[in-house]
Amino acid sequence: MPITELAIASLKQDEATREAFVNTIFPILTSLVDGKKGMKFRTAGKMLSLNDVDVSSEFRPVLGLGWDAVSDFQAVVTADSFNTFKTAVMPLVTAPAFPELYETDVLPLAVYGSPLTEVFKLKIGDDKEKEERAKETWKNLISFIGNAKSLSGVSVNIEEKTFLGVIGWESQQDRENNLKIDGVEGLKGSLGELESFVVKFGGL
Repeated sequence: MPITELAIASLKQDEATREAFVNTIFPILTSLVDGKKGMKFRTAGKMLSLNDVDVSSEFRPVLGLGWDAVSDFQAVVTADSFNTFKTAVMPLVTAPAFPELYETDVLPLAVYGSPLTEVFKLKIGDDKEKEERAKETWKNLISFIGNAKSLSGVSVNIEEKTFLGVIGWESQQDRENNLKIDGVEGLKGSLGELESFVVKFGGL
């Protein structure tokens, strides 16, 4: 199964940091991953909301990548050249970014390529019953929505195993209309305590 990566950068909130990230840090990162074995897709965007709270006035970059295998990702981040990136980004962050890897049903190309992308995360730990319930509920939720692009999977490198569900929306109106469909809110609630955020990929 393909690997979907998500990384959220916790940056200092000043204009100099934003300019440095966009003009220096992100180009360094893209040079490190582009053309590497197993790297199928990469994009970056800005978080618009977190748990339904508007954070669009803040600069919260989100990186999204697709890999063939975890080993392909590890080959990049363990290479000596990756130290250049870590050294350059360190003065700009308030906390180290942790790249989350998920084994998903599809590569994230179509979903991350949507005008808006909504990410849902649910901690499931080692509870197999909870994992299966989350997968089944997610399947039903996507069925209710109908034509949305989506992916789902389970983390492979997070200490407390986490279920991931991602939906690509055509617009904010599309998102709002679909989330109001009878049964959708109930299915979201039945998943449990979700962390969610909306990001606009395709540029910083």
